[in-house]
Amino acid sequence: MTRAFDDPHAKAALAAAGVVHKPGMARDVLRDLAPFLAEEGVDLDRPVVPDLETLNAALARATASYNQSLPAARLPKLTQADRSLVREFRQWLHRQPESAAPSPGDEADLFSELLRVARQQSIRLRTPAGVEDLVALLLDDGPVQDDATAAAVETLHDYVHFQRETSVDPVAWEEIHDLFDDPLPGAEILEAAIVEGDELPLDERRAALAATQLVAKVTELLSWVGSGRKVAPSGGVRRADIATAAGFLGIAAVGVDRMPRHAPDTPALIEMEPDPSASSAIHARSMKDVPLLPSWWRALMVAELIEVRGTMVGPGPSAAGWTAEPTPPLEAAETVVGVSLCEYVCEDMGNRSAIHAGPVAAMTVARLLAALDSQVTLTLDDGDDFDRHIDARARKDLDRLARVGLLTGDTDQGFVVPAALRSTVARGVLAAIAVLGGATDLD
Repeated sequence: MTRAFDDPHAKAALAAAGVVHKPGMARDVLRDLAPFLAEEGVDLDRPVVPDLETLNAALARATASYNQSLPAARLPKLTQADRSLVREFRQWLHRQPESAAPSPGDEADLFSELLRVARQQSIRLRTPAGVEDLVALLLDDGPVQDDATAAAVETLHDYVHFQRETSVDPVAWEEIHDLFDDPLPGAEILEAAIVEGDELPLDERRAALAATQLVAKVTELLSWVGSGRKVAPSGGVRRADIATAAGFLGIAAVGVDRMPRHAPDTPALIEMEPDPSASSAIHARSMKDVPLLPSWWRALMVAELIEVRGTMVGPGPSAAGWTAEPTPPLEAAETVVGVSLCEYVCEDMGNRSAIHAGPVAAMTVARLLAALDSQVTLTLDDGDDFDRHIDARARKDLDRLARVGLLTGDTDQGFVVPAALRSTVARGVLAAIAVLGGATDLD
């Protein structure tokens, strides 16, 4: 089964959510590797090698030499105890059926460098806590890893196995082994939904996406934008245009200079009793005060359907292709829906005045996973008022997604993701989990 993070569409969703790679990194690395490859008989300007296996072997040796050269001047030297640990680890690796590197020697060399990095950071790799600290340091940028980081983490994984077998206190090392084996929350559900959804006919998926309000209203918005329309200083919808823009999503909202007297200083966790005297329209000082609208706007930009330049928004490079056929292009429609969903789940995370944004986002993800898999059941403690309020808020947020066509069902019976939308919704949830840092508790 395809792993969720290996899926190309999922990678696009992750990139759209801000989890991106550094452009040109591969070119820069090859440039730095060139002298070391030359020592192995490979000239990058005129690469002539017998076969791919020979090239890979040369690249592996050159990379090892390159990596060893990088920390030589600034990382501390290994102590006698460190060198002894490396020898023991290398001997253990030789007894294993496979290793995380091309050879046990290569992996032991990488472990040597990790020991030096750890010593520089005052981290003791002879303790489980030290390994945990180094893994956290390596993954500081989030769940998406480059090849070097992945190799380092796998080496530490092998090292934990080594300590479990040889340490006088294997229990402590057993306890941190879950650090490497804990799967992405809901990974199996997301992978199954992506695979099953992608097996459906393309026309069926395309039609289902076109039926959602997030996609169906894009053409109207592009017509409204025209050749150009003024935007707020933030690049979002102007206050005067909030009513129109929100209306495309079926949301009643009005831009205001100041909030009504009865409005609270911070958004409520959930409205327990609606105020019949208050207007049914959302009073918004900016686009971010209208749920879902900023997420949709962001998705339209990621899909290059709109483009903000200075004080104006105009049609983006993909706008012409979107309107060229009666049904929008599949990939662009998936981007609009997937990114909108991801951004909407995480919408309040950057709002310091939003109450309990983290628990609400986690509950929303849990509810979406349940909507993707009927076998998932969420049980709440009847005596825990906080959890019930968090869940009520999450279900209220999901009800908005149901109104724009991403879900069916209601807050009482539970939501369901339509079959033809499963892969797109799953990718959006995957991106949201990555943005949230994977800290979603489904227990």
